[in-house]
Amino acid sequence: MGLVDEVEGRVRDGVLITPLHTPRAGWAEAAQRLAAEDDQGLLLGHVATRFEDDEWQW
Repeated sequence: MGLVDEVEGRVRDGVLITPLHTPRAGWAEAAQRLAAEDDQGLLLGHVATRFEDDEWQW
């Protein structure tokens, strides 16, 4: 079956049901490539929010 690390499945009425694809498959590898290619890595830096601008009291 080609099982390697993890599997996901459900049994319903005696039938094994498995997803056709894995959500977010390959995301970890893509994030690692992005981090290696970019000086900023995976960080976006500080992004101000409306709460911080309007409501936060220092």
